[in-house]
Amino acid sequence: MADVRSNKVLKACVLSFRAQSIRQSNKLHESFTLDNYPEFYTGEDPHDKD
Repeated sequence: MADVRSNKVLKACVLSFRAQSIRQSNKLHESFTLDNYPEFYTGEDPHDKD
């Protein structure tokens, strides 16, 4: 019985950790915007102006 309980706790920990990392990667994606990196979307490097 103790094994089953600890297994459930372990699963809950893994799930919450996974949710946390998903949330973090979403935040990372939000900061990775068009304004910061327009060359990825236009194919041009804005720092490469002559």
